[in-house]
Amino acid sequence: MEASANSFNSRRCFFCNEVEEVWGPIQGSCSREDPSLSPKQEWLPAVRGKGMEILGTFVRRGGQIYADMTFNNKAMQMMADFAIQFNKNRYTIQCVRLVRNGGSFLPLSSLPLSLSPSPSSPSFGLAPGPLAVNSPLMPNCTASTLLPITPGGLVMKMSPLTQLQVAIKNNVDVFYFSVNMPTHVLFSEDGTMDRKVFLATWKEIPQSNEVQASVDNVSLTPDQVQQKLETNNVFLIARRQVDVGGLNQELM
Repeated sequence: MEASANSFNSRRCFFCNEVEEVWGPIQGSCSREDPSLSPKQEWLPAVRGKGMEILGTFVRRGGQIYADMTFNNKAMQMMADFAIQFNKNRYTIQCVRLVRNGGSFLPLSSLPLSLSPSPSSPSFGLAPGPLAVNSPLMPNCTASTLLPITPGGLVMKMSPLTQLQVAIKNNVDVFYFSVNMPTHVLFSEDGTMDRKVFLATWKEIPQSNEVQASVDNVSLTPDQVQQKLETNNVFLIARRQVDVGGLNQELM
């Protein structure tokens, strides 16, 4: 399997570790039609935002990363003059391998974080576009917006590596909060590779970059796994069954 990320020239086999983001619930079928869309979470509570509450999630649409944000004004005054900044951040690509073990597929959350601060791995930062919020935002009113996010921001190691530190300004004050971006929204739609090219590239990656793990109780068929991954721009290179110690394993 192989995926590519924006502003990333060298290809890497790379799987995100947010199983609920990409695969849906572990037990039973996925209830969301769009596996790349997760429910909005509270990014900034009103008590910390002097009445401004922010809910958000990350999405990928038409090859563009967005923060899908909702602003709720729970204060007694109107709000205006919205602006946003990201602190320096760093996204770095590493490798993991997906294995079907004894009839079960690995949930991505079981794998160690697939972003590494290794200096030898390609890195890029993320930067926000203009924050367009309908203003003034009156008391007890709500406004939603899609914030474009692009590679090319300043680079700095974060902990965890998927964390974005955000500052949002309005006419009341400046507010700070942190959010974790699901890695699958970084994968680009043109990540498919010729099998021979992929295998040659794979051999160039140090074995120390590869991680293997086994987890049971994942009720997904091989075809379901392939469909979910391809929906999130992780593409199939090869698939085969092997017998290891009497156990049937399917490698993807």
